[in-house]
Amino acid sequence: MNLDTSIYRMAFREADTLGVAQVLVAKKRADLEHQMLLKQINEGSASTGADLERALTDMEERSDAFVGRIIDRTA
Repeated sequence: MNLDTSIYRMAFREADTLGVAQVLVAKKRADLEHQMLLKQINEGSASTGADLERALTDMEERSDAFVGRIIDRTA
């Protein structure tokens, strides 16, 4: 995926070590996933506030778990 490649390039330019670069990549990926999910939610059919809140909570939990896995692999 070209987006992944550009994220890695950005991270290596801004970071001195591989571990820091991987954390930057994980954060950027989580931010992009968050933006994509918000866009999907906003473009979807009319939903109740509870549905949107549940979708956002699920997305944040998945993102936190993904970032945790990346950091655990580098430790």
